Amino acid sequence: NKKPSMTSNANHKKTNKTVTKNKQSKQKAKNKQSKQKVKSLPIHNLKLGSKIDGTVAAFTSFGIFLKINYNSKGKGSKGYALLHKSQIRDEPVDDLSKLFRIGTAVKGLRVIQINYAKGEVGLSLRKKRPNRKAMNEIPLNKEIQGTVANVVAYGAFIDVGADVNALLHISRISQERIRNIREYLNEGDKVWVHIIDKDEEKKSMAASMLDSEADQYLEKRSNQMKKLKEKAQFDDNELRSEIEYFEEAIKEMEESLKES
Repeated sequence: NKKPSMTSNANHKKTNKTVTKNKQSKQKAKNKQSKQKVKSLPIHNLKLGSKIDGTVAAFTSFGIFLKINYNSKGKGSKGYALLHKSQIRDEPVDDLSKLFRIGTAVKGLRVIQINYAKGEVGLSLRKKRPNRKAMNEIPLNKEIQGTVANVVAYGAFIDVGADVNALLHISRISQERIRNIREYLNEGDKVWVHIIDKDEEKKSMAASMLDSEADQYLEKRSNQMKKLKEKAQFDDNELRSEIEYFEEAIKEMEESLKES
């Protein structure tokens, strides 16, 4: 048997390299063609509740902008949509860079807002909330579980499953003096409350975490303060009317002196 020559081995290697290069160039061409085929879709194809994918394009203080395969500006190119930081998860998000990077692919984005005229799209990664109850379906003075929706200086708003959140005033959180509400409550916390007041016209509800005795005491105190304010206002009005009467009497006396 003859041994293969050095020349035939070299030719065989060259042939293999050429075949590999050809395969790679064909694959690149296919990828390029497939990319070219993916055209942006018109924004009117988007509907509320649609699930889409996107790529992180930019960070802002209030969320991130994602590149989506929908033509939001009417120029035939891919558009952008906003994922607000409040719509990323149920818990608060402080540092977006810990969760995302530029170029990160994000899947399963739910469309929650569309402005077709302006080409604006709002997205969410949070689960869709269950159907809201009407305010008259929420019982008074019955303990129910809620979720802290947002914290403000004077208390917190609690999501109790209604179409309006209930205000939990700072005075109804604890009988202790509260200097910093966030030491007691933060967004996303589960709390047990009872609704103490509802106003259908103003579309507002008030909640409490206190026991019934503490609530009764605060209610009595609040009514007393209202009466005191009303009395003070009445006394003030009475005082003004007396002053006005006195001023009129002085004017009449001055006029009579002028005539004499």
